[in-house]
Parts: sequence; C-alpha cells; structure tokens
Amino acid sequence: MFFALVPSAAGGCQTTCVAPCPLSLADAHDQLDKQAQISSRFLASINPQQVLAGKQDMAWGEINPSQRASKVLQWVVNNSAASHADILEIGASHGVGSTQILAEAIKGMIASGASPPTRRLLSLEVMPEKFVVGQNAARKMGWPSELRLASTVPPSALPRTSDTRPQSWLDGERAIAKRHMVGVLPALCSTRYFGTIFVDGGAFTGGAEWEAINQHCGHVRFVALDDTHAKTKMILADARAQPTKWEIVYEESVNCSSRSTVPEARLGLPPSFRSGYRNFALLRNKQAAAAVCSPSPKNGGRNRIEARLETGALPAPSARAAVRFPAATRVLHPPPAGGIDSLKADEKSRYKGHAASPPKPARRDDAPPPTSDAALVVAGLVAAAFSGCCLLLLLCCILRLLFHCIKTRCSPRHSRGGEENLGRF
Repeated sequence: MFFALVPSAAGGCQTTCVAPCPLSLADAHDQLDKQAQISSRFLASINPQQVLAGKQDMAWGEINPSQRASKVLQWVVNNSAASHADILEIGASHGVGSTQILAEAIKGMIASGASPPTRRLLSLEVMPEKFVVGQNAARKMGWPSELRLASTVPPSALPRTSDTRPQSWLDGERAIAKRHMVGVLPALCSTRYFGTIFVDGGAFTGGAEWEAINQHCGHVRFVALDDTHAKTKMILADARAQPTKWEIVYEESVNCSSRSTVPEARLGLPPSFRSGYRNFALLRNKQAAAAVCSPSPKNGGRNRIEARLETGALPAPSARAAVRFPAATRVLHPPPAGGIDSLKADEKSRYKGHAASPPKPARRDDAPPPTSDAALVVAGLVAAAFSGCCLLLLLCCILRLLFHCIKTRCSPRHSRGGEENLGRF
C-alpha cells in the first residue's frame, strides 16, 4: 500500500515528487499497472532459456571496479544523507556493469547496519532480452535489487531528428518506446522515494528524462550521469546553468581530466588512482538537501529512517562502509583462495579475466595509512597550539625590541649617543 505525500513543517517527504505532485497517486498506480501488463506480454514473446544460453559468461559491463566512476557511485550509495533511500538506475543493460556496482554497495551497507534491510536498487531496462539476463544475475547473486522491464518516457517525448547521430538509432528507440507505450519515470517518482537517480538510458531519452526529473522527482538528492559527451550532455549543461539549484559534485572526461567540489580522496579517488576515466558526472540537488525525507511505505510498510540535514560540504561515507569498500583497488568478486580452477564450471563466469591462481596483493608501501577523524582533530589542535606559541614568542620579541628602543632614546646616559646607537641598526 502506498501513502500520499503529506507535507510537514519539517519539509518531510515520502516520495520523490514535491507536493503538490503533478501526477496524482491514483494515476501513477494506473500507469504502473498498465506497464506491468505490457511487460508480461513482452516476456511471453521470448524464450528466457534460449536468451540465457548464450549469456552465461557475462563479464563486467561498461562500468567496472577499475574505473573512477564506480568509486563515485559507491560513495553515493554510502552517503549518510541518503543511506536509507532507494536508488533508481535508468538503463540496466545486462546487469553486470553499474547495476552490479550499485547492488553490491547497497548489499554491503545493509550488512553493516548502515542501511535498512528494505533498501533497494530499482533498475529499468527496455529490451526484454537484456532484462532476462539481468534478472537472472540479480537472483543468482542475491542482490537487494528489483528489475523492471519498462521505458522511462513515452514515444512522444523522443526528439524528431537524430541531430548528428545515426537516424537508425533514433528509429530503433522510437520503435521500442512505441511497444512499451507508457513512460514510468513520473509514476515511479510519485510513488517511491529515491535518494539517487542514475541516468544511463537511451541515446535520445536524456532530455525527456531530465524534464521528468525536474517536474516529478524534486526530492532526489543526487543525479548521476553517464556519457556526458552525448546522451546526457544537455543535462550537464542545464545543471551548470543553474548553480543555485544544482551543484556539480564531480565531473570527469575521457581525456583524463576531472574536477570535484568534494576532495577526491573522500570519493574513493586517492592520487594514485589515476586510470579508468569516462564521460561521467555527479550532480547534487541543493533544494532537496534541505528536506528531511523518509522512504514511502510499500509491501505492507517499511522502515522510516530520517536522513540528517546536509550542511556545507557533503558528508563522507561512514567508517564501517569505508572499511567494507576501500578506496582504490576493491574488486567486488575476488578469486577464491584455492584459485579459479577449484570452482565449478557454472561459477567460473564470475571471475572472468582473473588469473588462474589467486593474485598477490599489490604493494602499497607508498600509500599513507588511513587516518581517523579523532586523529585529524588532535593534529589540528596541536598545530593550532604550535602556531599560537610561535605568535606569542614573536610578539614578545617585538615588545622587547620596542622597549629597548624607547629606553635607548629616553635614558639620560644614552641621550648624547642616540644617533650613534641608531646608526648601528
């Protein structure tokens, strides 16, 4: 059962849509029910076993642990301001790229107690063949995730021309959108609370998705963007033009350049981690940061955990999450102690690309040891005390010099030789 959004004096929110929501709760549920019926017909037209037959050896997707974007996505999941909220991913593909990064991070937060056990990743995919593969992977790995075969926007929201990109791409996306008929992004934001939306969908759906986010998903705290050179280029440009509403927390491009309003070390990007760049960005909704949100009850009700208000810089992940997800070289599925050859044939696909024997851990002799918050506070107090002592000593020297000069000028014994004394200086 879902509950309508009831504004409170504290600015609370139970869905991602800001009241008064343009889409009523009843209409939102009607759209989701219609989409579910369409998805059922989609799946009935394919043979899942035949689809899965050629996809047993799926390795990592476009985004993998060796890329900087994966660390930023993990930081978003671990962020204490939205650690209770679901995450919406647009464009799951086969479920082995960003879907796996986000799902594993949420799984770790739940295991550490930093997130409620009901927290979920909701991933959308328009292609039924990819949906079947992704759903199979999620069930096999036991991820806290849901996959939905759906389109974010209706076919009428797609652009009329393909601009500089191939017309066949636009024709293909329009054809699949016509089969879905319904765009579910407004309905999802009207019925559930998402702390983060990751936009990585079609080549021509980015503009319509951004419009839907601004109209129906006003409480979302973070919006992550992939392929900012093409399909989400207009989103990044619009966010840059609204600095009072959107903050570009992190941005990188394939030419190995990046910039961030948060220290990269806090994003899991130490100076030694300089590889794996892509066209990627992370936005923060400044207006949503002022709201205290609790997730909407569903499936008979779910825990309501209020997020702390964000003040100033974005908070760092919790200590437990930092231990579970070290910054630079974390691999989500490391090879077992006995080597890959010790596994069954159906389990080896998880470790595709690894050596047959367990790799030796990389030497990190040059890496500084982790520093706790308490140690940083003590170091700051010591530095402040040392600076105060230096200033006090300097002040004493200046006062003594002034006293000496006054005494030299005013003393009768040295009044005749004052000019000579001054000449010595």
